[in-house]
Amino acid sequence: MAPMAASKQSLLGATLLIAGTCLGGGILALPVETGTAGFLPSILTMTLAWLFMTLTWLYYAEANLWLSKGAHVMTMASQLLGPLGKYASLILFLFIDYASLVAYNAAGGTLLGHFFEKVFGLPIPRSTELFLFAILFGSLLYLGTKVIGRINSILMAGLIAAYAALIGLGITEAKASMLATLGFKHAPIALPLVLTT
Repeated sequence: MAPMAASKQSLLGATLLIAGTCLGGGILALPVETGTAGFLPSILTMTLAWLFMTLTWLYYAEANLWLSKGAHVMTMASQLLGPLGKYASLILFLFIDYASLVAYNAAGGTLLGHFFEKVFGLPIPRSTELFLFAILFGSLLYLGTKVIGRINSILMAGLIAAYAALIGLGITEAKASMLATLGFKHAPIALPLVLTT
């Protein structure tokens, strides 16, 4: 494959990965998580999260511009915050990565357990669900980025079809009166998901 074609394929794969996260987390998960709060509290929560993330990005960009080209988070933390800041950043990075893995594994294990129960009529213990999910999807990493990109493209097509079906079938269930719900006490519960997506 020519370098330009490989570059375009990598760009398409990265685009589909980001789009999958936006559709899966942002368009499907956020309404479910913020639904109990109502429209206005959800919009306010998302706006606050957006402001926070924008300020974070601007600070990150500012720090990056002060340092030499190619500086990453650990380099920035080390040079701007000293050794303590470097290790604090490392611990926070590891914590966020670990928390993401736990969240994906917990949710994915539950879906896998439901699949086994519905398709095969075989209920499996929670620990087995988690183990099977970790083995199944963890082993995909050994296939390489090219294969994972292709699998992601197929899953992305399925996600778009599922979203179109959700909108098409769910449009009759939409009620304008539900927009008036004001459950501000439920809004903070969605904040971690809002910040993640």
